[in-house]
Amino acid sequence: VTKKEFGPDTQEKLKDFQKFRGLKTSGILDETTKAVLLEAAFKLGNRQLYLQSPMLKGDDVFELQTQLGKLGFDVGRIDGIFGPDTVNALIDFQKNFGLIEDGIAG
Repeated sequence: VTKKEFGPDTQEKLKDFQKFRGLKTSGILDETTKAVLLEAAFKLGNRQLYLQSPMLKGDDVFELQTQLGKLGFDVGRIDGIFGPDTVNALIDFQKNFGLIEDGIAG
């Protein structure tokens, strides 16, 4: 059974999350924290990743960048943002493995 109250335990967990993500540690679910919580919910393979505006952000992008980097592809800064460096690394990966070179993951 899931409780629908925001008590002291929930507030402490939220503070832990904010601290881990480098946010202001207030224990308040503000707009910035909400956005980062949503980004953290994405896992690699749950959605298509491609270059768009605004750029896609999330843990799934961070994982893709990490894996491409481990394979030797230059993703630039590993920051969880699907930008031009990430798409170029993905296209290089696709080219090297004989895949369609569309810069889309998923």
